[in-house]
Amino acid sequence: MLNLKVWFLAARPKTLFVSMAPVLLGWALACHYGVFNFLPAIICLVFALLAQITSNFINDYFDFVKGSDRDDRLGPERAVASGAISAERMLRVTVITMCAALLLGLSLVHYGGPCLIFVGAFVALFAFAYSGGPCPLSYLGLGDIAVLVFYGIVPVTFTYYVQGLNFPFKVIVSSIAVGLVGVNLLIVNNYRDVEADKISNKKTTVVRFGRKTMSAVYLSDCVVASLLGFLVSGTLWIVPSLLFMVVSVMLYKKLISLEGKALNGVLGLTSFNVLIYAVLLSITLIV
Repeated sequence: MLNLKVWFLAARPKTLFVSMAPVLLGWALACHYGVFNFLPAIICLVFALLAQITSNFINDYFDFVKGSDRDDRLGPERAVASGAISAERMLRVTVITMCAALLLGLSLVHYGGPCLIFVGAFVALFAFAYSGGPCPLSYLGLGDIAVLVFYGIVPVTFTYYVQGLNFPFKVIVSSIAVGLVGVNLLIVNNYRDVEADKISNKKTTVVRFGRKTMSAVYLSDCVVASLLGFLVSGTLWIVPSLLFMVVSVMLYKKLISLEGKALNGVLGLTSFNVLIYAVLLSITLIV
């Protein structure tokens, strides 16, 4: 039971809202256009969760190998760095999880055609390239763009595509909007770890541009996502937009006022805020 708990925490359950939210929004868009199909919709959700867990495991492994997870780490304790899971076992389980995700994803070819093979390969490559390989995206300040693409644009558009087989305007706009809110999770993470990342030569956007600039981007992402919601749902989005912005402003104030480990709470709430946005926009699409 203790071992299961270690693996559960290594999967970083508080961050999984970021992969759930865009898929749920894709479901709502499918309902909106009258093309919802239960089985591929469920497969997309499980695939998205497995893909993020794989990415989290890879990140845990490579940050340990590269020496980024040191004793001065402010975030939640990492499984490999703490010794709870050996690097070799983490690597083995990561490969198994990635293979499970890809095999599950292959079943979607029946619904969306062979092009989905390339999409799955692209997702797998990103999961590895984010923190692994000779030029990891997270160490070059490209993590924000990667999150926008793989936790916004790709899951929303292709969750819809395997059901509707096209890419309507509202689907594209919704994917960008929820992706922007998802980027904020990475901003908080890098905001908290900026000093440690400087020591590790990890050139995140917060290291490159500073906390003040990236905290402004955090709020701007929410504002832009809120405005994009009007292109999707029109006036139905007015009240949900206000609710979303109230939560977002509260989180922004916490971000700029807290330091160190206190930001771990903001990280979890920011992840949940992505789900809030997706659920609110989904409701306006379905009603």
